[in-house]
Amino acid sequence: MDISDLIIDEEFESVIPPLSDDEFKLLEESILQEGEVYHPLVVWNNIIVDGHHRYKILKEHPEIKYRISEKSFDDRLEVISWICLSHPFSNTPSNSNEV
Repeated sequence: MDISDLIIDEEFESVIPPLSDDEFKLLEESILQEGEVYHPLVVWNNIIVDGHHRYKILKEHPEIKYRISEKSFDDRLEVISWICLSHPFSNTPSNSNEV
């Protein structure tokens, strides 16, 4: 699977806390320095489940090595549950002041 085949799902992306501009810049600098992305992009049916920030960096720097890990989920709810368990500070009502 090629990176150009991947799709960003806004709902999945919104569950993952965004990086500040400084955090994104540090991630990008680290990836560029290493010359590869060590943590694979996690996808389900070509939809990015985890790795949205890394994906954006890879789109700007196609020379960087990366891996893709395809996961199998039964439905979108299972994907969101996996994201929340993988990101303990995800943007869910239980982790915000909206409760």
